[in-house]
Amino acid sequence: MKALIAIILIICSAGAQARTCWTKFLDSELARNTGKTEIEVVVERTPFIFIGEALNSFKTTYHEKGKEPHLFKSATEFEIQESIKGDLSGKVTIRSEDVCSCKYDFIPGVVYMVLAAEREDKIEAYNCTYIKPLEKSAVDAFKEAVSVNK
Repeated sequence: MKALIAIILIICSAGAQARTCWTKFLDSELARNTGKTEIEVVVERTPFIFIGEALNSFKTTYHEKGKEPHLFKSATEFEIQESIKGDLSGKVTIRSEDVCSCKYDFIPGVVYMVLAAEREDKIEAYNCTYIKPLEKSAVDAFKEAVSVNK
């Protein structure tokens, strides 16, 4: 088990791409090893959590014959309605551009709970597991976890 934790810590420090690809696994392992809930771990590791309406979205998709289209990259502008964690406000563009970033297919006009992180001077979607339209999200659990971690 200690070897597994050491490997996880090495991956965490190795760089943003490794970190974001392993997000779900790391959150589960850290929660199990610290006695915290997974949402508490996610809140600790996520710089920005907000509720916002998707205003417009630029998307590049990859289409292969006989398969479902795959979202390759996107940039979605949000009007932030409430900042749960972090200092984002007003309008912000959330990007999903590299191989490991969360590629959530945001739909303009829908209000979402969004988890995001800054990387290379851009704000990127982070941890797709919890990004959801507001009515389907765990927003109350996240607000509670943020207040516990203050």
